[in-house]
Amino acid sequence: MSAFDAGSGRRPAVSVRPEAPGRGPVRELWRWLATVAPLLLAGCVGIPFAGPPVQLAVGTGARSLREGASGSLDVPLQLRAAAHPLGFSPNLVERSADFGLGYLLDYGPPALVQGAYLEGSAVMLKGPLGNRWGRLSARVQARLLFRGREVGQGAAVVLTGEWTGFDEGNFDSTDARGGAFGYAYGEKAVGFFIEAAFLHIGALDGWSASGGLIVRIPAVVGFAWGWIWP
Repeated sequence: MSAFDAGSGRRPAVSVRPEAPGRGPVRELWRWLATVAPLLLAGCVGIPFAGPPVQLAVGTGARSLREGASGSLDVPLQLRAAAHPLGFSPNLVERSADFGLGYLLDYGPPALVQGAYLEGSAVMLKGPLGNRWGRLSARVQARLLFRGREVGQGAAVVLTGEWTGFDEGNFDSTDARGGAFGYAYGEKAVGFFIEAAFLHIGALDGWSASGGLIVRIPAVVGFAWGWIWP
């Protein structure tokens, strides 16, 4: 008899074959749970991480603020974090220019100011310094600033000195509470900065003169874990 019975006008029932063992998303989920569950039960949690080549800075200095008829002078804490894509190439360690896009925060009792900035720099002096490369650069920043819900702008001129090199390779670190391992690739550096800046946000105007330390960190990808049970 044919698969379709013309006399009865009925189609045969369709048979669905069960998924073969060892295939499919359900099987993969069980395999993942079988791997992760013992670690969670033992109190171990982990997370993958990745990041671009960045520059971090911390500093302080004098800041003068005026809003209407009142004025103040304080010593704010300054934090900066910026991505610098040119730090991803070993052939550009000796470059004569750079750019970056970053975030800034200036915290003091009169006002907390934060925002984004675009930076361009020109290297004025460079050359070998020990087993690394030395750079003295002049930078200019255009800033988009916020104080609460108020939006304003600012600018800065920055002088930086850096002792820099290029890092490529594996890293790992462990102790009794956990650890991390991964791969680093990019420019690394330590140095200093001296900055003069102004700001205008709503009725608030101000200037600052400051200095501090800068660190460049290579691009990284890795995995970190820790023990949640004592």
